[in-house]
Amino acid sequence: MTVKRQQMSYKKRRRLTITSVSIFVLCGVVALVLTALGDESISVFKKPSEITALDYNNHQRIKLGGLVKMGSLKRLSNSLTIEFIITDCAKEITAQYTGAKPPALFTEGQGAILDGAFNDARVFIAESILAKHDENYTPRGMEVENTAGTCDHPDASNQ
Repeated sequence: MTVKRQQMSYKKRRRLTITSVSIFVLCGVVALVLTALGDESISVFKKPSEITALDYNNHQRIKLGGLVKMGSLKRLSNSLTIEFIITDCAKEITAQYTGAKPPALFTEGQGAILDGAFNDARVFIAESILAKHDENYTPRGMEVENTAGTCDHPDASNQ
């Protein structure tokens, strides 16, 4: 009878060890995932008014989202660089993108999300542009500027 009890206790110890190791590994995986999903690594864009209110370090990588201001899109002479203004109708940020060509849907008055960083002159240098939308898309909470000079953005004070 004591042999049977020793076998049972061996099986129980083995099961307890496997369960304990599994829980420990699971806690480690959860900790790694939560560390990887910290505030700065979540892929959410900031509006120009949020960025100008905060002091971002030069060359700190961020995502900037807003509308391309009407009349601001221009190609710099003898280069593949385009310069434009991103706005949320409250604040404006000058941005540049260098590449063969921006996305086909990237036009004035349309929403865009830029991935890049500020240079020393506080110009946002975009490494990529996301402008994937149909003709009715505007980023959440933003509307295209109208000709009367008012803005439908909820954070902006209409003039």
